[in-house]
Amino acid sequence: MGDDLELTVLLPTLDEGSHLAGLLAEVRAAAAELAAAFEMLVIDGGSRDQTVAVAEAAGARVARQRGQGYGTALREGLQLARGRWVLCMDADGSHPARCFRALWARRESCDLVIASRFVAGGGARMSWHRYGLSVLLNAAMRWTQGWPIRDSSGGLRLYRRELAAALPLTAADFSVQQEALALLLARGGRVAEVPFCYEPRRSGRSKADIPRLARRYLRAFFELRRLRGGIAGPRSEKL
Repeated sequence: MGDDLELTVLLPTLDEGSHLAGLLAEVRAAAAELAAAFEMLVIDGGSRDQTVAVAEAAGARVARQRGQGYGTALREGLQLARGRWVLCMDADGSHPARCFRALWARRESCDLVIASRFVAGGGARMSWHRYGLSVLLNAAMRWTQGWPIRDSSGGLRLYRRELAAALPLTAADFSVQQEALALLLARGGRVAEVPFCYEPRRSGRSKADIPRLARRYLRAFFELRRLRGGIAGPRSEKL
């Protein structure tokens, strides 16, 4: 494959082998409806199950993650991606491939499109306490940063690669989502949200440490304030 692909679907993985074959089949079918030339890129964080073998058998390009943490996987994946657009998604099944089309439809007027649980038509099938915490953290982030974006922690995203790969990301954990958004907005990037429903993971247990993640987000509120000056309201969109 060359560097003229239209789309890269990027999936960080860690021990997702039990359901990955089915998920990648859905990803391939959904991506093929959007772009004639695409790739599935798996960044594996040291899986001890059959994740890597399953991904390779499904036709994905697999790279072993050099660093640790979700944020590092995302950063490495953006550097390795060959597509003009990079669709980032979780490999646990919580981000349905049927949502690809809504993200893709907004791409030409945006540099980042976020699948949002918190705009009209969005939702989540998760425990009430986890959902409530997500609502509070996103509301606090929106208030402290002055963002128009309602789901800044959403991981199902479509990035314009040339801009995303140039972002100086440093976060190693899930707060990389807010960091990427802040950096992109500070550079005048255009952002939109489309509704989607977050689904339960297909098997296994979540890798997210919720109390630790909440503490990290609290620190991020203050770390990201220095980037607020570059946000231009008219260049951000939401439904």
